[in-house]
Amino acid sequence: DPASSEIFEILTKTGDIKDANTDDTVTMQVCDSKGRCCTTGLDSPVNDREKGNVDTFSSGMLGDCSVGNFYGELRATLSKDSRTDGWFIEWAEIRFGDGRSHTCMFNTWLDNDPNHDYSNSVTVNCAEVDATAKPNAPTTDDPTSTDPKRSSPKPTDPTTTDSKSTD
Repeated sequence: DPASSEIFEILTKTGDIKDANTDDTVTMQVCDSKGRCCTTGLDSPVNDREKGNVDTFSSGMLGDCSVGNFYGELRATLSKDSRTDGWFIEWAEIRFGDGRSHTCMFNTWLDNDPNHDYSNSVTVNCAEVDATAKPNAPTTDDPTSTDPKRSSPKPTDPTTTDSKSTD
């Protein structure tokens, strides 16, 4: 089903460091290995790109990116206008209607500050997340899990009992 390879969500994680947030306009271009590309503004009705937050941009907000079919390797370019302030982006996750997702690790500033060696645009390769490895990928449930290679916390021992009394 071609519709299942359409992008239905893009998530972004703003860093949890000083001045990481931005009110500037941000766009994302997604391209696949066959040269198909789409560009969308990442803007939601809520105050997005705040320090430490994960923002979700769904198909209704994605314009061209919600109608293209993407296969194979992906790369993503994030750009922001040069209005006022920088943005520290940790990662983006691109989710498809067929259940696939790709994680794009940025871990960089988008900024035009002449006192720093930053750019208002950066492109990275995105790794497809294996569905069986999904707990290790960035999620909105675990804001500290920003590295998809990081292992999940060890499960608790099922033989351990809670010492609280129910009397």
